[in-house]
Amino acid sequence: MRGAVTLAGAFSIPYVLQNGSPFPERDLMIFLAAIVILLSLAVASVLLPLLARKKAAPGTSGEQAQKRHVRIQVLEAAIQALKTEQNQENGHAASSVIADYTRSRSLTLRIIPAASEPQERTVLGSHSRRTG
Repeated sequence: MRGAVTLAGAFSIPYVLQNGSPFPERDLMIFLAAIVILLSLAVASVLLPLLARKKAAPGTSGEQAQKRHVRIQVLEAAIQALKTEQNQENGHAASSVIADYTRSRSLTLRIIPAASEPQERTVLGSHSRRTG
């Protein structure tokens, strides 16, 4: 669809003028329109990916670490809530969800560099605990 309007405009140029003589340089205009379309597509395909490769903003890694810590806290709170609400009726389903959340928490912990992980944290009313 790119260039369709440009090429349609070039093709809309009449073959002949009102006096019957051929329209001057009609073929050249169509050729130039096609070249402009092809070049713009090629340049966009090559240059845009190169320009898009930009380094992350300076605060991004800190924000990502903070998001990971929040994710861990949410997962721990969810696990604790599931354990509290677990009973005979929902035992199997709750155990399955707890296992998934525990696995997800473990994977998130592996991503966090040891230096950025806080030494103590609390989870919704639970006591502080050491993590290392």
